[in-house]
Amino acid sequence: MRLNNTGRWLGLIAAGPLVATLSAAPQAPRPDGHGSGALDEYNRALGVECSHCHVPDQWQDETRAPKGTARKMSEMVTLLNGKLLRGIGEVNCWTCHGGQTQPARLPREALDAQLARWPAAIAGASDDVKLRMAVYSSSTGLRCTECHASDNWKRFETDKMRIVPRMAGLFARMQPFMPPTAQTQCYMCHKGENKPKKGPN
Repeated sequence: MRLNNTGRWLGLIAAGPLVATLSAAPQAPRPDGHGSGALDEYNRALGVECSHCHVPDQWQDETRAPKGTARKMSEMVTLLNGKLLRGIGEVNCWTCHGGQTQPARLPREALDAQLARWPAAIAGASDDVKLRMAVYSSSTGLRCTECHASDNWKRFETDKMRIVPRMAGLFARMQPFMPPTAQTQCYMCHKGENKPKKGPN
């Protein structure tokens, strides 16, 4: 299937391979406690060492760009968990990063596989609808009938359908915390699963 009218959905498709994970060796906490607890979580979630954000032995130095980005991301996670996702679930750094410095993007092959399974009963849907639904399904691992009623595809009474506008609304709220060139997408958190993970297991 060739989709010409991809529009805003192009940003939801991976442009290339994932960024390689940086090796992060375990580090003993310093006597002042720096490098333990939450900061160790940053190391694991991004697959980096402390020097990724900090100037070694000058821990208060603010010159490294990743340090400012991490601070904004932490503020975003607090907003998401404390308000926007209340009653739904929680996220953390691992949810999007999964041990990588850059969050994963929706693999093109996963999107193509979902488009190939498009229901024959609604073959006449527009290319934009097909692409949007394929992005949702391949991102969350949900099949069409887990959100829609097969006898009325436009019915919005299901629990999962009611939550979609709330989830889609997160993108605009997240963007101010992101680096200028970053684009959010469902796959960043979900990675092909209905419930996003907060750790490797």
